[in-house]
Amino acid sequence: MQVLALVCRKGGVGKSAIATNLAAGLSATGYRVLLCDLDPQAASTVGLGIDYTTASPTLDEVFQGGASL
Repeated sequence: MQVLALVCRKGGVGKSAIATNLAAGLSATGYRVLLCDLDPQAASTVGLGIDYTTASPTLDEVFQGGASL
């Protein structure tokens, strides 16, 4: 298993866009992909067409121990 992480403290550099497109591209070629969107603005989640206001459980709930993946 390989792990890729896109990290940069500066905002507005395209981290979410790159991560979303990379995940979509890898998935389209047959790879199993887990994209974790930890961005408070939910840019990758919205980019994948998911309504983050109704998604459950949230990663926040998982991290606080109130839900499991």
